Amino acid sequence: MKKIVIGITGNIGSGKTKIANLFREFNFEIIELDKLAHNFYKEKKFKKKVIEIFGDKILGNNNEIDRNKLRKLVFSSENNLNKLNKLVHPKLKEELKLKLKKLKKEKNNGIIIDAALIYELKLENLCNYVIVVATKRFFSFLRLFFSRGLSYKEFNSIYNSQMSIKEKMKRADFVIRNNLIWFLNKSIVKSKINKIIKKLNYH
Repeated sequence: MKKIVIGITGNIGSGKTKIANLFREFNFEIIELDKLAHNFYKEKKFKKKVIEIFGDKILGNNNEIDRNKLRKLVFSSENNLNKLNKLVHPKLKEELKLKLKKLKKEKNNGIIIDAALIYELKLENLCNYVIVVATKRFFSFLRLFFSRGLSYKEFNSIYNSQMSIKEKMKRADFVIRNNLIWFLNKSIVKSKINKIIKKLNYH
């Protein structure tokens, strides 16, 4: 049986990763694109390229790339963001394809691609369906302020670099509205997921 691939996306701070992880209870494997990308910075060759582009000012006390310093630098200008994306995105797509190929051979009900940039990177072409997690912009900021200490200026720089949530919702096969209360009542989200899976004849 052909394995189903579902993309879950939403703008930064939407809570898409927490919702994606709830699919584990329905025997879905999860691929977090952020984690794949984070692993690149442990590779000597990749690390060297990043330092060549942005200089050693992005290094921390342990001589490793400080992702907070890099994030602030990258989102301070569109040119810097484009430079990093040009380096990261092609590699990320290749790693994703390899990961998908491996997981499709394993026992599971399907695969979830958890990625903020599914539409920006045209990853919807690798998915059978796409779920967009939508939340109010201010709620997104609050989550990131309390979880990562992100300033409003940093949040806006990242949020504005992504496709608008309205456009993502137009393109989506399914939309989950992640209101603030939903983090206090996972059963509501699970109920929505269950309905989606039933529509896909998976439950």
